[in-house]
Amino acid sequence: MIQRCIYLFLLAAHIVGCQQKVKPISGLEFVLIDSLQLQEKNGFLSQPHLVGIVSDSILAATSFKSKGIWFFDLETGEEISSILSGKVMGTSFMPSGVIWDAYPEVKVVDGSTQKIHVFRINQDIGSDSQERAKDGVDLLSSVTLKAPDDFKVATFMTFFEEFDGKYYVSIRTTKTLPSKINYFRDSGEVIGVFDLDGNHIENILSFPKSLQDLQGYIVPYLGYGFGSGESGAYFTFGSERELVLMGRDWNSSRQFEVFKLPESRFFDYKLQFIENEHNGMNTDLSPSTHYLKPVHEERGFVYLQSKMRDNTKLGQFVMLTHIFRYNKSLETWEESDEAFNFLELGDLAGIKQDTLYFVEASLINRDQKWMKRAVLKSKG
Repeated sequence: MIQRCIYLFLLAAHIVGCQQKVKPISGLEFVLIDSLQLQEKNGFLSQPHLVGIVSDSILAATSFKSKGIWFFDLETGEEISSILSGKVMGTSFMPSGVIWDAYPEVKVVDGSTQKIHVFRINQDIGSDSQERAKDGVDLLSSVTLKAPDDFKVATFMTFFEEFDGKYYVSIRTTKTLPSKINYFRDSGEVIGVFDLDGNHIENILSFPKSLQDLQGYIVPYLGYGFGSGESGAYFTFGSERELVLMGRDWNSSRQFEVFKLPESRFFDYKLQFIENEHNGMNTDLSPSTHYLKPVHEERGFVYLQSKMRDNTKLGQFVMLTHIFRYNKSLETWEESDEAFNFLELGDLAGIKQDTLYFVEASLINRDQKWMKRAVLKSKG
């Protein structure tokens, strides 16, 4: 059974190459192993919006609210290093998106200033170099991204990757507001491509038809989720039931691979419409569309975490979460057999061997910040 499609991007349009059928989904037992308290030494980590595993031994977390990036020992939970806004050579930044795969070099895109900062965390703090920052972090360079007219780099929950000497960054239109029905249509493409000097090259990856042709108002949301793995960058479009892969050979192939998302016992793919344009207030009283973020890839499996507002309990905020897992070789989908309170489990940071690592640092239900480990077990 063919489960993949290729989207060919020609003249900024895409052609759907096939129709897909999805095999029945199987259930996975979710087993929580243990929890480890995170202990930062600098700043105050709160409500991280991006977490990850770096070099198999470091847990990374960045917070737009706390304006910083933290790195913790995966075994002890103790802070190894951090980059805090205003603390490195006077450079203030909003960490809209971060590339930390090349740690100790860390790249930060700041949607509020449209800049990319390149930092290096010094692992030999005792050096006599006069260029070395007192807190062990150097600012190597900064570059301004020159977005096209009527667009800007997204400020929050920003996709940010570097492939083949180019930056790929979430962009959004400035012609209209996310609360408008025509927002996704006017946005056009989702990702801006820039050279390493910040010059704009092109925009790619259109919002799907289900969002461009909205028939009513919805509570504003990003419209897609994302994550990266060994195969490249992944994007999720829940309203279209699609997982889209931009392979690491995208510059030469110009092709996106598309995987159809399965039926689910928990995840609702339908857009949640509201009667009037949302004014940004009283979010708890409005139904919200489910979305999938982040995406991780490990040893031939792709993992997606759901974020699912319980729309039957308006007036209180209940966010549920569960895990999808896709076996790339067998082309089969599985999902955890339970959905959990997101504020108890936290964000999926990554997978090491068969162990899933989560970070719960919302500080809503508790005062501590935790790393949690779990495994998924096939039934039968």
